[in-house]
Amino acid sequence: MSKARDRADRGGTTPIKIGTTILNIDSAQDLTVKDSANVLKKVIAAEVQVGTGTDKIVIKRDSDTGKVSFKTADSVGVETITDFGSVLSVDSASLLPASGNAKGDIKFVTNSKALYLWDSSAWVNSNAVTRFYFVVAGSVAASTGTVQFVPDRTITLQSITAKIDSAVGAALVFTIKKNGSALQQFTIPAGDTSVSANFSTGAAYSITTSNNLTLDVDSGTATNLSVRVNYY
Repeated sequence: MSKARDRADRGGTTPIKIGTTILNIDSAQDLTVKDSANVLKKVIAAEVQVGTGTDKIVIKRDSDTGKVSFKTADSVGVETITDFGSVLSVDSASLLPASGNAKGDIKFVTNSKALYLWDSSAWVNSNAVTRFYFVVAGSVAASTGTVQFVPDRTITLQSITAKIDSAVGAALVFTIKKNGSALQQFTIPAGDTSVSANFSTGAAYSITTSNNLTLDVDSGTATNLSVRVNYY
């Protein structure tokens, strides 16, 4: 059968050559686009669809932003599709949009090189360290803390783990303060070297960028107190 007949019948296995570009199939019957030197070529298109009907993903350039957009079809497979997973960039966290966001949206902040995720109410820095430490080096005794922790975003306190070098006869009691007022008190019991405990819940345990946290030692003595504060 002739090549012309093959093409008319959409049959045959003869490669199609357009200029120096060759459309062919490989051993798995997948389409390849190569040049005469067998080097893969680019495919330039306004849109690429993977799958069919309602089970498809559409990859295209967003005309509003100029960025790549990944979208899925709606329940009947038409082109009124819902965006998912598009990653856009902004110059700083202050430029992250406050409205029009969907849970799971991702933005890249170029000045801090961090990915931010929208959690349905706020942008969360996925690169942010989720713990910090208060450290009292050397001899530990009753004292008012002056070292402040100020978050770079709104956080919620979760738990603490406190350790000292060796067990002492009396309990070591300390308090985490918010803006100079007691937030919650914790105790390393007499004879122990550590304690782990959760923060209580409520609005007071949400710490904004205008708040600060400090640690006071209320009573007891020890050596080298380290308090890890976990948050999300």
